[in-house]
Amino acid sequence: MPPLAIKVEYLDYRSCIIQEIHSTILAYAHWSPQNIYANQYKSVYNENMDFSILVPILFGFLFAIVINYLTDLLPYGFTLSRPVCHHQGCGQPFSWTDYLLLRRCANCQARSRVKPIFIYILTLTSSIYLWINQSSFLLFLLSLLVLSYLFIVGLIDFEHHLILLPLNIAGVIILGCAGIILHGWMSTLLGGVAGATIMYLLFLLGKLFTRYKARKLGVPQSSLEDSLAFGDVILLALLGLLLGWPGIWLGLLLGILLAGILSIAIIIILILQRKYREKALSLFIPLGPGFIIASITIVYIPKILSSFWL
Repeated sequence: MPPLAIKVEYLDYRSCIIQEIHSTILAYAHWSPQNIYANQYKSVYNENMDFSILVPILFGFLFAIVINYLTDLLPYGFTLSRPVCHHQGCGQPFSWTDYLLLRRCANCQARSRVKPIFIYILTLTSSIYLWINQSSFLLFLLSLLVLSYLFIVGLIDFEHHLILLPLNIAGVIILGCAGIILHGWMSTLLGGVAGATIMYLLFLLGKLFTRYKARKLGVPQSSLEDSLAFGDVILLALLGLLLGWPGIWLGLLLGILLAGILSIAIIIILILQRKYREKALSLFIPLGPGFIIASITIVYIPKILSSFWL
């Protein structure tokens, strides 16, 4: 085959890839939760519930309490109990009144209010946004449930570097059902398999990078956290159920981009603090939150991606 023909075929192939990504972004903008069933229903908020903006505030507040509670409880055990202060091994249980009002521990007087306040603001804002844009009350609840699940997984991964088994089981049910509603069971299944396969290959590369870090630092490999944990493989499989095929490709690319931006920001901070040489090789940045933010962006606010692409 002449070289010119090979070059033309290569350009055609690259053009097909670009068109596929473009069509994927537009497809997500079409079947996103705020557009699904748009032909059958008008917005619940705009049509029937102009007077009931308190409904999403109430649900947002309740879901925020659950998110705060589970992110404080699950990293330390799976038994439902009163919240406990974990500051330097304090172990003092909170009364429910003190916990809900964000009061400090009665024993050690320690408790950060940053995370719970952030969760309240994020969940209440998300609840109002979904209420305004959804076409039915059931879709509003399902979307808020999916978002709350993703918030819990992302916060625990960011704070404790853990992807917990009970959350994985719940994710199969919640994200699997949401994926089937959004794009059918075949696309949902293919997305889950593709997400797990791609992330497993990256997991193996992460093992090699951890071995390299151990050699450079002169420490046993077991003393270092892996660049990617197997929990990340499971997380990508779950997000693949939500995003479907070929949407998982877009989620993977956007997640890596967001994780890269976070890494650059942390490196800049370390350089400004003159701690880069000391902590560069031992630095661990969880990728899970980046993939979760990417998935939320794709599913719930795809117009951002389509505006950048177009």
